[in-house]
Order: sequence, then C-alpha cells, then structure tokens
Amino acid sequence: MQRLLPNILTLLILPIFLVSCGEGGGTPSYNPDIGPFDENGNYVEAWADNPPKSKRRRKARNPEPKPSPKAKPKKPVESSWARKKREKKEREEKAQRDIEERLASERRAAAAQIAQERRKSEQAQQARRSRQQALAKKRREELARSRARQQASKAKPKHKAKPKPKPKPVKVAPRYHFHKVAKSETLYSLAKRYGTSVSSIKKANKLRANTIRTGTTLKIPR
Repeated sequence: MQRLLPNILTLLILPIFLVSCGEGGGTPSYNPDIGPFDENGNYVEAWADNPPKSKRRRKARNPEPKPSPKAKPKKPVESSWARKKREKKEREEKAQRDIEERLASERRAAAAQIAQERRKSEQAQQARRSRQQALAKKRREELARSRARQQASKAKPKHKAKPKPKPKPVKVAPRYHFHKVAKSETLYSLAKRYGTSVSSIKKANKLRANTIRTGTTLKIPR
C-alpha cells in the first residue's frame, strides 16, 4: 500500500497540470511583467534596457532557520516510591514548621506576660514611692507645725499657775464600838447601853443565839 501511494498521487496531479497548460495556449501577448514581446509577437528592446521588477519575491535557496520557540522542559515521570518519599518529606517539613510556629507563639506569649508583670511591678513600685513621698511630706509638715508652736510658746510670757488648795482631811467616825464582854452582861444590856438593838449586834457579830461568853470582844454598831 505504501508503494502504491506515490503512483496514485501522480495520477491525480497530472490531469490538473495538463488542463492548466491547455488553457494557457495561443499567441503570447505582451506583458511587461512576463517577457519582451508585444501583442503581435515582436521583440521590444525597451524591455531589455529597463526590465520591470517582479512583484514576486524569490524565495531564498538557503533560508535562515527561524528560531524555534523554547520547548517547555518535560517533567520527569515520578515513581510511586519517589512520590511517597516526597509526600512524607513534605509532611515532616509541615510538622516541623507547625512546631516552630507553636514554639514561637509560646515564646511571644511568655515575653508578653513577662512584660506585663514587669509593668505591674513598676506601677506598684511607683505607687509605693508616691505613698512614701506623701507620708514624708506629711511628717515634714507636722514637724514644721510643731516647731512653729514651740517657737510661738517660747515667745509668749509664761504665767505661773496658782497652786491648788489642798483638801482638808475629813474625819470619818468608826462604824462600830468594840466592847469586851464582862461578867453578868447580856446582849440586851449592851444594846441599851450603846443605844442600838439586839438584832443589829447579832448581825454584826454573826451570832445565832442570844447568849454570849465572858471575855469575847463584840462589835457594837453605832
């Protein structure tokens, strides 16, 4: 089949060529773009002196090769083992990046917390210093006022205070008479003698009975 293909193409092209040649037959007419003959077939010398330039451009025999567009490099075919290895490496790199980002965020949070605690401590120290300064100022003011009072008291003349009169001693009469019981004396006789009652004598001496012993000392209320 491949051998017959050129013969078939020759048979198809040949009739077309013959028809074109038959149409172009007859007396040649003058055409300045084709040759040096006029309509009657006479030679024209002017054409030889100044032949018209052909509008058709002759193709160069050895045309310069056009630069071929840069071919895109073909990607090498990746095997399944290489793809798995690459994916594993990408996963490990991603995990490493995640760990580094987490550590960086933790470090930033720790640094922010340390800075916040430092600011709080500085504020507390500043407040403590301000309180100490206020207390020191208050003490200085009190000391200045006390010194001013002392200077004012030294400048004024001192008045001698009058001595207070001593209170007179008040003599308090004793509440009881002490009586030593003699022979044949009774509570009734003692009450009549000192102007009191038997029950008051018994109460003062914590007696239960009306009998008394000779030689004992009794308290007789006034």
